Amino acid sequence: MPRRAKKNRTIPGAVTTHDRIDQAIMWITLGALFIIPLVFSYFKIVAVFTELKLVTLHLAAGLIAMLWLWQLVFRRLDTRSRQNDRISWDLVRWAGHNPARWALISAAVWVFAQIASTLLSPLPIISFFGGDEARSGYNLYDSISLFVLFLSIALRFRSRRSLKLLAYTLIASGTVAAAYGIAQHFGWDPIGNNAGRTRVIASFGNTLNFGAYMVMTIPATLAMVYKDRKRRGIWLALIVGALGLQLSGLWFSGGRGPFVAAAAALSTFFIIAAALGSYRAVAKSAGMLAFSGIIAAVIISLPSPQGDVGLSRALSIGTLGDGTSTDIVGGLAGRLNIWGSTLKLATRWDVPIEEPVANSILRPVFGFGPDMFIYSFPFASKPQTRLSILDHAHNYELQILMEQGFAGLLGFAALTGLLFFAAFAIVRRFRAAGRNIDLTGSLLLALLPAMVGKMVELQTGVPRVSDLAMTFALFGAAIALYELVNRQLEADAETDASPEEPATGRSPMARTAPNQLVLGSTLLAAVLATAVLLTVFVSWDVRRLSASISLAAGHDSPSLDRRAQVWADAQARAPERESFTHNLSEQYVKVAKEQRELGNENESMRLILIGRDLLLEYEKRDPFEWDAQIGLSKIAAILAEWGKLEYTQELADRSRRIVELYPSYPTLVGTAATAMTSVGLHELAIEYADRVIAVEETTQPWSKAWYAKGRSLFELGREDEAITALITATEKQPGAEGALLAHQVLAEIYRIRGETELSEYHKEQGADAITFEE
Repeated sequence: MPRRAKKNRTIPGAVTTHDRIDQAIMWITLGALFIIPLVFSYFKIVAVFTELKLVTLHLAAGLIAMLWLWQLVFRRLDTRSRQNDRISWDLVRWAGHNPARWALISAAVWVFAQIASTLLSPLPIISFFGGDEARSGYNLYDSISLFVLFLSIALRFRSRRSLKLLAYTLIASGTVAAAYGIAQHFGWDPIGNNAGRTRVIASFGNTLNFGAYMVMTIPATLAMVYKDRKRRGIWLALIVGALGLQLSGLWFSGGRGPFVAAAAALSTFFIIAAALGSYRAVAKSAGMLAFSGIIAAVIISLPSPQGDVGLSRALSIGTLGDGTSTDIVGGLAGRLNIWGSTLKLATRWDVPIEEPVANSILRPVFGFGPDMFIYSFPFASKPQTRLSILDHAHNYELQILMEQGFAGLLGFAALTGLLFFAAFAIVRRFRAAGRNIDLTGSLLLALLPAMVGKMVELQTGVPRVSDLAMTFALFGAAIALYELVNRQLEADAETDASPEEPATGRSPMARTAPNQLVLGSTLLAAVLATAVLLTVFVSWDVRRLSASISLAAGHDSPSLDRRAQVWADAQARAPERESFTHNLSEQYVKVAKEQRELGNENESMRLILIGRDLLLEYEKRDPFEWDAQIGLSKIAAILAEWGKLEYTQELADRSRRIVELYPSYPTLVGTAATAMTSVGLHELAIEYADRVIAVEETTQPWSKAWYAKGRSLFELGREDEAITALITATEKQPGAEGALLAHQVLAEIYRIRGETELSEYHKEQGADAITFEE
């Protein structure tokens, strides 16, 4: 008698494989969101401050992506999933009139724009992995990882329990960070050595990122006032204490943008609270905020060696400066300077390479490429006195426009616009239901004002992975909240009808496919994605992390040989790491000079060429990075000074390249002018010097440019003009290198003319001239 086939039964309440995967995804997401803002190079266990933040982000995103793909495979293998011969999907019908679902589609458009931008980038490898580790959150690797966290929240956090855990994660991480920042303000930081700062950075590496995180944390903590607890007095005391720490942390960060954003977040909080509850409920949260403010005021007023910078920063909001200088400074004046140059760049789309016409046409559509803004901004920037390069537009939308073009900006604008619409719809429907501020209402107050406040902060901030991770999580939370509230209200109404139901019928975009084809495709995608993700993580993150750990362990060894070996090993493991390669190259050059002074010419040549080779190898990966270009130019100048005339042409070529790449930096252009005159290219030296002289009114006097111009004029036989330029050099910056060198040339001119008294005077004035090394 044949055996009867077993039926596929599900035991009520049983935990399935899919449930376990969902739980794993949830806890990995929450763990990453808690760790990323708090982890850094504790006790110098790694050599790079942001190392552990990025490794945590990439690891969490990779695990979530792999679990998700294999979960899809298991679902396709499920016998219940294989009952239908064909699988159908209809994107338009699925989205319908649901703004949260259209927000997901907008996010997909944004991701597509970033991928296309990376492919069109002048340096795709830099756009994918990033250049300097300090510029986190904008390369494609970081962006995709952030989107994975966004999707995890949006699609897997659609219950009150999971969203409550997200709010707790935000509150807990923010409170710990705030306490750490306060400790830094009062001179205690044994784990990070950042005590004594005027503006604290906590575990974020930057005051703006710390302040931005407090913007998100404060309304989330205040919303917990409405949560019912058995020991309510203790609960409220904890809330007031946590809020006091967060407000103090925000104050000590001294971020004017975060101050304004926090005010916007709290305003949104009270507006929503008034819409959902009664005035009594609003008064309750206002009272708790007032008590917290008193605690914060007590903490702020405690004596500290750093004093209180918060008040002066708050009072200077909106200060525009005198407008006489084109230098990029802090505050609103600096932002307006940056934004003006950025918008100018949006009309030109200059890149540091010659590119095909097709790429130039597509540049406005897809931008310069992720992490490429830093290389194009100098083409539109106003002249800058300081050697400080800008890598961010200090406005998130402008940054997206520059690096991802109008396609990326459209995707982001659609995403955030739909999220705001969804948030408004949630509050309106919740108010109409008359449910007051229950658990779901407290979640609305915890997460929506935090998102609004962060969006305000993005208008002037420079977000990094440390605060972007939670920002993307809040974007996902708005989508999850919309779906949760809709589901609850529909259940309360006991009806199957919903105003958000998509229209019936089949849209032109509907597609069907055989189930076996879908299963095969999903299985192939899971296998390939697992292999690719593991390969990338091991070859990039693990390799760089091991180099960072080894350097941190031995960089301060008392043995010189040990330190040198540790640096060499770390650089060899991660040669693309800017800080490793440049620091090691500078050390080789420094020791080479010392050996030269001791008379060891062969050893000095060996060492300086090793330093040069390190930068040449780095240049192959990133030919636009200015530390590499300046370093190679310096080495060429040193070698030419040492009598190696074969490097004079390289010095000239590299000086030209620096002027081409960084035309808005008079310091570099003036140095190039000096280099040009030292190798006999006098007409070009005069051209470069005149560029620098033309911007003195809005920058500063540049004696070196006047010296280069005067010396070149002298070499060309135009002595009277040369004397005028050289005397100007001595008057512009008396005692500066350019002035001293100008005195030397004037002494030579007057000696030739037979004017002995003037010659001796200038010879004496230029006796302390510094040998040109740049």
